[in-house]
Amino acid sequence: MPAPDDIPLLLDNLGGTANPGIYSEAPVADNGAFSGAQLFSDRALLLSDERLNEVASGAASGSAKTSVRQWGQMFGSAAHQGTRDGFQGFDTRAGGVALGADTAGRFANAIVGASLSYGHAKADPRDPMLSETDIDSYQLTLYGDYKLENQAYLRGMIAYAYSDNDTERNEFGSIERGSYGANEFTVLAKTGRAYKYQNTTLTPSLLARWVHYDPSDYTESGTGTDYHVSQSSMDILETGPALDATWKKKNSDGSWLVPSVHTGYRYDLIGDKIETSYVDCCTTIIATGPSPARHRLNIGGSLTWYTTSTWEFKAGYDFDYRADYGAHTGLFRGTFRY
Repeated sequence: MPAPDDIPLLLDNLGGTANPGIYSEAPVADNGAFSGAQLFSDRALLLSDERLNEVASGAASGSAKTSVRQWGQMFGSAAHQGTRDGFQGFDTRAGGVALGADTAGRFANAIVGASLSYGHAKADPRDPMLSETDIDSYQLTLYGDYKLENQAYLRGMIAYAYSDNDTERNEFGSIERGSYGANEFTVLAKTGRAYKYQNTTLTPSLLARWVHYDPSDYTESGTGTDYHVSQSSMDILETGPALDATWKKKNSDGSWLVPSVHTGYRYDLIGDKIETSYVDCCTTIIATGPSPARHRLNIGGSLTWYTTSTWEFKAGYDFDYRADYGAHTGLFRGTFRY
């Protein structure tokens, strides 16, 4: 229970109207759920993008000229949102799997494929008054890559994700729970050009990504105040450059080892804030989340082993940084050609 001195601060954070005789523990927009859904969706898109980078490296398992490749990947992520605009932030943990198949090697200049991803995330606020959120997410991604002249390429992805969210908060000793779904649509476009020298390839690129996140309304249930919760949709429009570097080493048995590193920067052109309204019989509370960090830096690396049979294996690490926010991701992939 908050100290009496904290109550005026809570009301100041409401950003809306409140009955002076009613103090609620629901004044903060659910940015933890949005962050968890984004963490999963970003990782799912990253898997498909790195899959296409992997094919573009020129190494491949087996000797067939035409094939369809199936791949599966596991990933785990941990993110920390620090204090921002007076909000204490939260910690998010996520893990998931993705299965995909594409036409790498079948067409001369084009690759098309699809992947299905599942992930579970948990957002834990450091303020005990705020909601804990469990998120189960499912995503379908369609991806493609087309080779241009002079080692240049065009790449595109379209994705749809659905998140099932369960929230729980402590309202002065009573437990309030809620459940709702959220739809997310993503369109990504990317272009780049590879510059090769002996066994080294440098690939600068430019990316643009649009995301529309649309959570549904829900009504809490418990022994305290049962709010009807309405959440606004969110849009992200990011753009920025990136640089990938790979080195190919052919082993004596004919297999390949390909280490790689990458870095990139993105800027969100929209900067939407999360806004949530809480309504009961006689009170309406409008809660606005903190201003988003619009600059984003990514760095990472991986090691891929292309065997002489039909298998490829990859392990990697990624780090995303924004102001007051950091996310670490580890991944492992296996690819089978038939």
